[in-house]
Amino acid sequence: MKKESSKKCSEVMEKYLALDKNQKVPFNISSHLMSCSKCRKEVRSLRLAERLCADSFSFKLPLEDNLIQGVLEQIDPKVKKRISFQEKVFRLWTIAGLILLLAFVLLVFVAKNFESRDLLMAIATVIAGFVTVWGVMYIVANLDFFIKRINSSLS
Repeated sequence: MKKESSKKCSEVMEKYLALDKNQKVPFNISSHLMSCSKCRKEVRSLRLAERLCADSFSFKLPLEDNLIQGVLEQIDPKVKKRISFQEKVFRLWTIAGLILLLAFVLLVFVAKNFESRDLLMAIATVIAGFVTVWGVMYIVANLDFFIKRINSSLS
């Protein structure tokens, strides 16, 4: 059993180390890191070592976001498209959340007109289910962000 676990850990660590620095960590690696304390400790050690090495060489450049964006667009014209895609996805998440919130608010006002409490409870349960699914999907889609946020707050 330990041999299989060790083999799985080696495979996951190889995949993790093959990622670029700011590349999104795939779900299967994130889920393994959440469940395996040995690998999680190793990743923390690697991040700490990287941070310690980077701190000694860090210096601040007086660059503005517009200047960096211009340089990135000159290097790779697709950068602008990627950023706009991320903004569109965020807008879609926000719109979906607002629609669900609006559904709850409307349910409160419309609830007075319902004669059947069973139908009202069924509709409320369906809306609550949608909110739950929306929340889970949002967390799964942004799992890498949440893991990095948790790890940075623990360090």
